[in-house]
Amino acid sequence: MVSARVLYIVVLPMSLRIYSFLLLICCTQVLLTESATRCCVPTNFRSNMDVTGGFLSNSGPNIVDNRVLLYFDYPTERSRTETRITLPGGGHLLHTEIADFAKHRVFKIDGDHCVESHMNATIQDRCISVDAKLVSTGYVGSPKNPLNIQTWRFSIPGTDIINYRMLTEISPGTCLPVLQAEHGFLNGDVRKNGEYAW
Repeated sequence: MVSARVLYIVVLPMSLRIYSFLLLICCTQVLLTESATRCCVPTNFRSNMDVTGGFLSNSGPNIVDNRVLLYFDYPTERSRTETRITLPGGGHLLHTEIADFAKHRVFKIDGDHCVESHMNATIQDRCISVDAKLVSTGYVGSPKNPLNIQTWRFSIPGTDIINYRMLTEISPGTCLPVLQAEHGFLNGDVRKNGEYAW
């Protein structure tokens, strides 16, 4: 099992959140090239993610300060997230979601309360597909200790959703996800916008 830890800070109000992906790209040295290796994520991996920042809603400003643990298992086609949520009074809540892509089921667990529901999603490909287009290579962080990344653009089959996936190569042909953004429509009418950082 491979571990990675990435800090993702969101400090933009919701109305500007769609630009956070562009801001990340602007802070990254961009070197367009087609020579990057198409890599695959490990069959099993886990990641720690710190989500810090805030957003505006009708009820006013909201602060986000969560720790998310992500477990991904390709052989069983399952993922699990554990989110430690800080409540307004200073307390904490552990929210767990288990996605079983093979059975198209998702389980949401809060304390001793569990809700099971159906999902249409299929597990994401482990490897960068041959139809994916390399958008950029570069790094995030200090030039003395960079996190080298590749950004790939591809469509999700059966939808008009465009997916941007940023990866860092840890060994030849093996990489870990850093950031992912999805934009488009699901089933022609349901808007899907999402950003995920590992």
